[in-house]
Order: sequence, then structure tokens, then C-alpha cells
Amino acid sequence: MPLFTAIRRAILTAFRRLIDTPPLWAGFDKRHRSSREAIAALSNIYLSDASPITAKDVLNVFDSKWYEAEYPDVKRARADPLSHYLAHGHRENRDPSRAFGTRWYAAHNQGIAHSEGNGLIHYIARRFREKRPQVALFAYSWTPGKDLDPYIKRIASTIASFGMNVDVYLGSDFAHHDGIKGLRDPADEEHLADWLSHRPYDFAISFNNSLLLPRVVKALRCRIVSVIVDSKGHIFDHLNDDNRATYTLDAIFAPIYRSLEEELRRTYPAKAKNFSFIAAATDVGKRRNARPMKERAAITWIASLVGDDRLDDLLDKNGGSQEWKEALRVCLEQIERRGYLRAEQTTREALDILIAASHWSAEQIEQQLQNIVTNHRRVEIINRLAPLGLRLYGNDRWKKLMPYNAAVVASFHSAKSLASHADLMDIYDNSLISINLPQAQAGTGIQYRVLDVLASRSLLLTKAVAGSDLSYLFGNENPIETFSNLEELVSKCQFYLEHEAERTARIAECNALVSRGYSFEERVSEYLTRSNARAAATCLDQRRSPASPGSIALVSAESICAGRGGRPLETAALPIQPW
Repeated sequence: MPLFTAIRRAILTAFRRLIDTPPLWAGFDKRHRSSREAIAALSNIYLSDASPITAKDVLNVFDSKWYEAEYPDVKRARADPLSHYLAHGHRENRDPSRAFGTRWYAAHNQGIAHSEGNGLIHYIARRFREKRPQVALFAYSWTPGKDLDPYIKRIASTIASFGMNVDVYLGSDFAHHDGIKGLRDPADEEHLADWLSHRPYDFAISFNNSLLLPRVVKALRCRIVSVIVDSKGHIFDHLNDDNRATYTLDAIFAPIYRSLEEELRRTYPAKAKNFSFIAAATDVGKRRNARPMKERAAITWIASLVGDDRLDDLLDKNGGSQEWKEALRVCLEQIERRGYLRAEQTTREALDILIAASHWSAEQIEQQLQNIVTNHRRVEIINRLAPLGLRLYGNDRWKKLMPYNAAVVASFHSAKSLASHADLMDIYDNSLISINLPQAQAGTGIQYRVLDVLASRSLLLTKAVAGSDLSYLFGNENPIETFSNLEELVSKCQFYLEHEAERTARIAECNALVSRGYSFEERVSEYLTRSNARAAATCLDQRRSPASPGSIALVSAESICAGRGGRPLETAALPIQPW
């Protein structure tokens, strides 16, 4: 037999034996056969044109061992972990790995929570089957479930609607104390910078200077745009230097308060071009069909009873000291008049007494006293407006006043259900009047809720502030109704509740003010352009007809800084389809 024929026969024989022998993946295929159809069906939802996702793809991000350890009932039932997750686990908000939160992902990506979809399959489809622009969003959360603030969540969903993927990093998870100060570990900056340097982000946006650190700025290939929506005492200060070094970084700072922009330019003249007042955004133009409630509220107010248990403990501990009470009175009067504490001799001596009693910094004392003044004013308003039908949406701290205040009992509604910007707009759209009382430390700035009411079917009544940004944006003769004192607020509420024609006419005028230049789409486009003008020129042109929205994913601090907390969501081996 010729040598060639013998070799050919030997090769064919070996190949047939290989086919007849169960391959290494045979056990895999048998075990996960029940998962194939479910994955294929879900894949078709998110990938109509690209190659379908397979069970092997899912196992690159699904941690079977972790799933069985986290949910022992699955192991006791001898169920295949992946099959269980696809059939039951994701509907029960079980997580497929330490690095992926099923509930969080569904809550922040439209359509998943209220459909037969699956967040993990959606994530794989958007991240590893399609090439999309990437955005790093440095934000914060003060809820146990790490949910984003409704305004930030709306910004994130707008970015995703452009067809971009958004990775969310929470500065509050890295901060050392007070939620916004320092870092838990000085090495966290290096870990985060290293993590970011290996991820090709096209754009970066921060809120309130969250995670705005020197190494982070250098690690990114784009500039960070820091959107500042709060007063100075509520802004992240990871370097513990009152943000002095932060404001010298090569970043763009975009406060929604013009007064802060002016102050930053005076303080850092060499960096003046980095500071730019950019007003907040709202839902404008295409007015939503508001979800009707049982009955429209006469007057609505979304407001928290500010402060925390530390303030309560301090008042309980020192309330019996005459010297302490006198010092408290002096400082509160200063806050009432100016909104903050000045370094006058009398105030300085009183402040020293409060610092000695509390062991807090002067800044912390000022913030807590601002909270006291704010709460006092808010309670006064509730007492006067409750008889007119006030509906107060607030936090649970209001419940502490219920045993002592009937007006709070009558008007309070929990704001826990207001998880999205759309929820807030529904409240305004179902209210005849919505009021706004800015905190003293806000100065001349306007909060984004003011723009929301201006764009809604409710009439805005807001506290008059000399030199307010409302005048700067809309002119001194704008149609916005303001009040100077409590008596005027009550009088105007009574008038507009009794004069419907005048109320609706004024609302139409206010709607016109924000009809252009204030949409989330316009604002996000501006942020992205400031972050990376070259990439924005391409991406924003393509986003006019994106195939589908991108995804929003939370990147945990533990994944970055503590050995990455288990298997990371890495599926680089999957084929990527062009976007």
C-alpha cells in the first residue's frame, strides 16, 4: 500500500474515533441542554441580526460555584445553576455572580423589569456582541440598594438611548466618612486608575466631583465633566482639602448654579476656562401622557426632613446646657440671615463651643445648622398649607414629627416609590400647584426640580431670591410665580386654586420657557461634547438612529479594590458585531 494511502487511512480512522468518543464538552452540552432554548429565545429579543448567544457564552459571566454557594436551595434541589437562573433566578432577583446585580440592572435598564427579558443576557448582547461607545459615569447613591438618584438615573438612561454603554462607579462606595470625604483606603485611587486605564472609555461624566482624583483623570483618554448639582458642603472631597486640588485638575466643572461658577473663576483664575455654568435639564417638548392618579392634588411638595441621627443625638446630649443653647442660637441666627457662618468674633466664639461639644469640624457644624433652619421653615409651610390640601412627598424622618404635628400626619406621603424621573414628573403633572423652597445654602441657584415643574402641568410657586438664576435664564419679567414670605405663599395658593383659567394660562407661559434648550438630550449632548469633542462628533451623528439603547451597569468598588471580589464580567473572547 502506498505510503500516502496508509497515512490518509490512519488519519480518517483517528478522526472517526474522535467523532465516536464523547468530547470534553459533551457533559457540558448534556447538563445545559435545557438552557439552550431559553438562551436562544432571549438572544433573539436583543440580537435580531447578530450571531446568537450560546450557553457557553453565558457561562463566561455566570459563576455556577458562587451561585450554588449563595443560594443553597439550588444545590439541595440538585438543579443546574444556569438552568435555574434562567428559569427562576432572575425573576426572583437572584444574582448570577458577585459582580452582577440582577435587581439593580433591571431597575436601571428600560424594559427589562417589566418584560420576559433577562438582564444578564441583555448585558452580554449589548456589551460583547456589539461594539458601542463607552461612558464612565462617576455618581453616588444613598440607598441600601445603591440605586441612582432619579435625576442621575435619567441622565444615564439618556446616554444609553444614544446607543452607548454606561458603566456606573459610586463615589459613595469609595468615600471614607460622611459619605463624601476622603477614601476608604489611600490605595483605592491607584486601583481605580489602573482599572480605568484598561478600559477604553470614550466619555466620562461625574456628579458632584465623585471620584475626581488626579490618577483617575490621567488614566482616562477623555476629559471628565463634573456636573455639580449641590452646594459646596455636599460635594465629594476625596482629597480632604476642600476640593482645592480637585479644582486645579484638567477637567470640566459644570455647576448648575451660576454663583458657584463665578466663585470658582475668582478663586482659580488660571483655570477659569474649566468652569462653565450649565443649567439642569428636564423632560420637554414631547409631553408625556401622565399616569392618572385617583385624584389630582391641590398642592404638592417634594421635600425631605434633612439631617441624620447624629444631629438628633447632639441635640439630646447638649440640650440642657445653657451655654450650648446660647451658642446654638447665635449660630442659627447667622444661618438664618446669610445661609452660612461668617468668621465674625461673636459667631466664632459660639462656633468653638459647638465644635467642642460635638467634636465635629466647622464645616460639619455649619451643614447641620443649615439643616435645622431648613427643617424649621419646612414645618412652618406644612402647618399653613395642610388645610389647603397639601400633599407632602418626603423621607421617613418626617414620621418622627407625626406624634407632635397633625399637619404632617395629614399631608405626608412616602417618597420611596419615586424611583425615577418619570415618577417625579407624574407627581407634578397630577398636581394643581407645586411649591419650591430652596435651602439657604443654595444661594441664587435653582435646583433641577424647578425646571421639572416649569415643564409640567403644574403651576410653580418658588421662593423669591434676589439675583436668582431664574432671572438670568429667563429675564427679570418672566412669568414664574414667586413668594417672599409665608403669607404671600398662602395667598397665592388660595388665589390659583380658585382661579383655574389664570392658573392654566400661567402654566402655558412657563412651559414655553423650557421648550427649547433644556431637554435631557440637549444637555447630555453638551456634556459628551465637552468630554470628548472628536468622539462626540461621530457618536452623536450616529445616535440619530441607534439600533437599540445601550446598557447601564454598576461596577462595584469591591470588584476593583478587593481582589475584584470573584469572577469579573469579562467576555472578551465573544465575537463582536459592528455597531
